[in-house]
Amino acid sequence: MGSSNTASPAAPARRFLVTCVVTPLLVLGGTSCGLVDGGGDGAAETDSQPVDEGGDEGQGAGEDGAQEDSEGENSGGPLGDRNLDIDIRHPNGTSLTVSKLTFEGNDIMIDFEVINSGRDEIRFHRGNHSGSRLRLVDSEGQEYNFVEDEETEKIELGSGESISGTLAFLGPLHGEPSEIYLVTNHRDNDDLDRFDMSEESDGTSTPEFVVPLLGSGE
Repeated sequence: MGSSNTASPAAPARRFLVTCVVTPLLVLGGTSCGLVDGGGDGAAETDSQPVDEGGDEGQGAGEDGAQEDSEGENSGGPLGDRNLDIDIRHPNGTSLTVSKLTFEGNDIMIDFEVINSGRDEIRFHRGNHSGSRLRLVDSEGQEYNFVEDEETEKIELGSGESISGTLAFLGPLHGEPSEIYLVTNHRDNDDLDRFDMSEESDGTSTPEFVVPLLGSGE
């Protein structure tokens, strides 16, 4: 179920891009996954901007707003949906990109891609039973758990493999936090604003990521 992409016939490299589009229905057991070719580059820039989805002169905004308010406690709230430009590379060769933060009903959604460009297998999500699990944490210390299914109960990637799609986290968002962090393989919530990627080991199989999504943590 893979494709061979290599510049050297003597050392073929496999890369899989597993696209798992997770919708709010995943909370009830629904998911849609496929397997396609893909890749990506690493960088170290972060940026976030609100998504402008309004029409000219706000036509129809009143009806749409009333409908959104009736469907969930938080549909973006004061934070609003945001396009993100986050691209981080861990010293062990793992790259994480985050391109969008959205709020759908009571769910918090993250569009992401992880690429393992290192030599060894990595574990990006150990399972919700672990204190170092994949999760969102806001600036008040409130956690929002990742919505697992059978394919994402654990997320492990071999060398050259990647995974992308949309991650769902159980909301709704509590209040108006000044920051929301995407966290994995990191246990302590008290030091998120002091996390330093440069201190991470280049030989770890459980790369730590603490990613501020709103920009105030930069």
